[in-house]
Amino acid sequence: MCCFVCTGSAGRPTALIQVCYPTLVSAAHDSDVTGGRQCCCLLLHVAHSGMTPALKALLEAETPGKVGVNISGDANKIKRDFDVSTAACFVVKC
Repeated sequence: MCCFVCTGSAGRPTALIQVCYPTLVSAAHDSDVTGGRQCCCLLLHVAHSGMTPALKALLEAETPGKVGVNISGDANKIKRDFDVSTAACFVVKC
């Protein structure tokens, strides 16, 4: 599973994309609290790097699913800014 958020006002291009995914905790760490799982989060400064081929492929892929609050708005902004169609978006309501 992957989730992302975009930052930047409506008139400005996307500056930052957050991508998070679950990882397994190694045996050396205490996994009782998390059930052996942790989350790794990456902050991608696309204002500087642009849309890389790997990030574009991740966003356009059906798996993993992309989850977030107002993710459809984020997907629309990414489409406008980078001409990338984000697939498999699921909205989280708080």
